[in-house]
Amino acid sequence: MRDMKRISITLAAFALAVAGCGSSDNNFKRDFNEAQQPLQQAVAGIEGADPAKIGKLGDSLDATAARMKELEAPDDAKDEFDTFIKEVESGADAMRAAGEAVGSGDPAKMQAAVTTLQDTMTRVGKAQTALTTAVDG
Repeated sequence: MRDMKRISITLAAFALAVAGCGSSDNNFKRDFNEAQQPLQQAVAGIEGADPAKIGKLGDSLDATAARMKELEAPDDAKDEFDTFIKEVESGADAMRAAGEAVGSGDPAKMQAAVTTLQDTMTRVGKAQTALTTAVDG
């Protein structure tokens, strides 16, 4: 039960990690934030640790990464943007693995999934910060 609570807390923290790219009003930031909108809605719809919903959140992460790949990042933020997309894709894999672990009911699998999900979320957050810094100049 403790691991399920940690997964719920991790999901809430993950929502903060993908909260958007700055507040300035340029085209990239607007398009970036629009690309993340469905993901933010999916994260908001997660309550508790429902394995199916957690797995679908992984699918939403993949869809968000695909939408972002269509965007053109500013020249001085291309590397950070590419890194961010890769971390979001890693987050999708970690999210699906967490859903499978919760579904298994195996405490050891849930613990490992929580650790991986937290590590991935930290990398997504760091990539988001680097991207925001690069975009804001």
